Order: sequence, then C-alpha cells, then structure tokens
Amino acid sequence: MENIVPAFSDMMKELLQAIKELGGSGTISEIDEKTIKILKLPRAIIEVPHGNGNKSEVEYRLAWTRTYMKKVGILENSLRGVWSLTSKGQEIQEIDPNEIVSKVRAMSFLKASVNDPLNTDDDNLENDGVDVPDEIQGWRDKLKNVLLNLSPERFERLTQRILRESGMATLFRTEIIGSVL
Repeated sequence: MENIVPAFSDMMKELLQAIKELGGSGTISEIDEKTIKILKLPRAIIEVPHGNGNKSEVEYRLAWTRTYMKKVGILENSLRGVWSLTSKGQEIQEIDPNEIVSKVRAMSFLKASVNDPLNTDDDNLENDGVDVPDEIQGWRDKLKNVLLNLSPERFERLTQRILRESGMATLFRTEIIGSVL
C-alpha cells in the first residue's frame, strides 16, 4: 500500500535537493515544505500525526533526517532553526543514505573521539582573505576580506541566510513581491 510514511533515510536525497534549491539554507518549515513537494507525498501521508504532539510523522522523520546529515558533516544548524549546507554539503552531488546511517550508528556505538575521521572542516582556504595568519589579522579585516572574495552566488546565499537568521526572510519576500505587483 502506498500510504506509508517514508523512513527518515528514504528522504535524505530529497532533503539535500530541497536545501540546494533553497539556495543552501532554509528554515525547518521551508525545508520540510520543499522536501514534501519533491517527494510528492499525498495529503493522507503528510497529515499522519506523530504520537500526541503537534508534529506530523513526516516532520518528525525529517527532523531525524537532518540530524543524521548533520552528524556526518553535510548540514549545520543555528539556534534560530535555520539549517544550511556545510562546505562539504555544497560539494556533494549524490549521497548514499545507507552509508550515512552506517556512519552515524558507528559513531554512536564507538562514542566517536575528537579525532573522528569524518572531517567537517572547510579545507578550502580561498575565502580566508589575505595571506596573514588568523592571529595577526583583526576580525574586521578578515570579515572584509572574506566578503570581498565571495563569488556572487555565495554572497547571495550568505545574504539569504542572514535574512533567515534574523527572521526577516518572509517579511522581505512579502515586501518585494508586493512592490513588484
């Protein structure tokens, strides 16, 4: 029967696609909406409640999907509920959900050490500014150099994320659409 809620691991590819289509970051509701649209889930599945809470089973499982993808360094999140692709996540074209699940379960089982082989750091130093060590370069100079060296696409993604983090994304979108109409 088709009215079965997909497992969290069965939604990883679509969730990655959703965040990429959102420009590399999104709020939980934006990501959930986009993922559900990509999955083409029928209303009957979307409305299946999770326990006695106010979340649906799909929303609950998408939360686990994001958590697993965070643990392997594909996603990161802020305290304001905005999720974004890490540099590793931006480079990934295709993911293997079974591999992600295996890695996360292995990390949990082995209580991954600080020297975990899953490196989530950005090894690309192109946006670190001038060739001055971080200890010497002031934070304002470093920020200025990073911003000046961003490609237009990355600057746009950064701006989108800043608007989302400040809660202005929906207000900004509404005002722009209203003024264009």
